Amino acid sequence: MVKTVSKALWGPCTTFLIFAIGVIITAKTGFLPFRPVKLVKTAFGGDRESKGISPFRALMTALSGCVGVGNIIGVGAAIAVGGPGALFWMWVSALSGMSVKFFEIFLAVKYKDKDMTGSPVQYIKKGLDMPLLATLYAVLGFISSLSTGNLVQSGAIADIAGNRGIPRSLCAIIVILLCFFVASKGIEHLSGILSKIMPVAIIAYCAACIAVLFTCRDKLPQVLSDVFCGAFGTKAISGGGLGIALKAGFSRGVFSNEAGVGTSCLSHASSSQSNPSKQAVWGIFEVFTDTILICTLSGLAMLVTDTSGYTLACGDMFYAIFGSGGRLFADVMLLIFAFSTLCAWCFYGQKFYNMLGGKTKTLYLALFALFIFVGALSKNENLWYFADISNALAMFVNLTVLVLLLPETKKVTL
Repeated sequence: MVKTVSKALWGPCTTFLIFAIGVIITAKTGFLPFRPVKLVKTAFGGDRESKGISPFRALMTALSGCVGVGNIIGVGAAIAVGGPGALFWMWVSALSGMSVKFFEIFLAVKYKDKDMTGSPVQYIKKGLDMPLLATLYAVLGFISSLSTGNLVQSGAIADIAGNRGIPRSLCAIIVILLCFFVASKGIEHLSGILSKIMPVAIIAYCAACIAVLFTCRDKLPQVLSDVFCGAFGTKAISGGGLGIALKAGFSRGVFSNEAGVGTSCLSHASSSQSNPSKQAVWGIFEVFTDTILICTLSGLAMLVTDTSGYTLACGDMFYAIFGSGGRLFADVMLLIFAFSTLCAWCFYGQKFYNMLGGKTKTLYLALFALFIFVGALSKNENLWYFADISNALAMFVNLTVLVLLLPETKKVTL
C-alpha cells in the first residue's frame, strides 16, 4: 500500500511539475545558477543583522539536513532501480532545483518572524494570507521531520551498527543521547558543531570517491556513456527505461537536496544576513554541493566499481579499492551524514511543532526519540516510501505557493 502511494505521487506528472516550475523560476531570476562569478560575489557581500548565525553556519546546518543517507544509499537505490541513466536525471533535478531553492529561501528570509523563524509557513501566511494552507504545510513539515529526517536516518545508522555486532536497541539509545546533546540546545549550539563537522566530512568523502575514480579511470568513459545512454538511448526509450530512470533520478534527487520541499529554509532564515537575495544564493551552493558534487561522485564511484545497490553500495565501492579499511571509512561517513541529518531535522521538527502550537519541548523530544527507536528497529524498505510520500506532499504545497508568489521574483536584488 505504502509503495503504491509513493509510486502514484512520484509519477510522470510530478517530475514534469518539478522540472517546469524550476525552469520558470530559473528564467524569472535571471538564470542565476549559470552565473558563478555573480554568485560568489553576492554570497560574500551584504549587511548583517546583530542577531542570528553566520551565512556559512546557516549553509552548513542546511547541508547537514540534506546530506544524509540519500546521498549514498539513495543514489545506489536510484541506480539499482533506474539504471545509470538515473544519475543524469538527478543532475537535471539539481539544475532545475537550484533556482527553486534560491526562491524559497529568498521568501523565507524576507517574511521571517522576529524570532528568526522563516519557512514556507511564514511566507504562506504573510505573502498569501492563507493561514489554513500554512497550517497544512506545518503539519506536513512536522511529519517529514519524523520520516525523512528520522526514520530513514536512524534505520541506516542501526544497519551499520548491526553489521558491526552492536545491538540495534543500544544503538538507538546512543543516537538519542548524542542527538539531543547536539540539537536540543538551539541553533547557535547546533550550527557551531555542524559547521566544524560537515566541511571535514564532505571533503574527506569527496576525496575518497575521487581516489576510487582515479584508480578505475579506465572504466570512467564507458560509465559516462552508460549514464547518457541510460537517460536517452533507444534501449531506454523502447524498453520503458527512460521513465523509470527519470522517476528514480528525480525522486532521489529531491530526497537528497530537498529543493521544492522548503524545509531547509529554517536554517537559512536563522542567518544574520539581512538581504534575502544574498542569503538565498547560499541555497544554490547547497544544491550544487549536495547533488552535483556528492551524489555525482557517489554514483560514478559505484558504477566504476560495479557495486550500486540499496544498502551496501558505499561500503562495497570503497572495499573494492581500499579493502576492509575502505568499508570502515564508508561506515564512518554514513554515520556522520545520517547523524548530522538527524540533528538538523530535530531542530526543524521543533520549529514546526512550535508553529502548530506546541509549547512543551520535552514532548516533541520524546516523540522524536520514539521514532528513532522505530527507525532503528525497523529493517524495512517502507521507511524510504514513507519519506518519499511526506516529501511529495510537502513539495506539492510549497511548489503551488511558489507559483502563486512568482511576482516576488521582481524584488530579487543582487
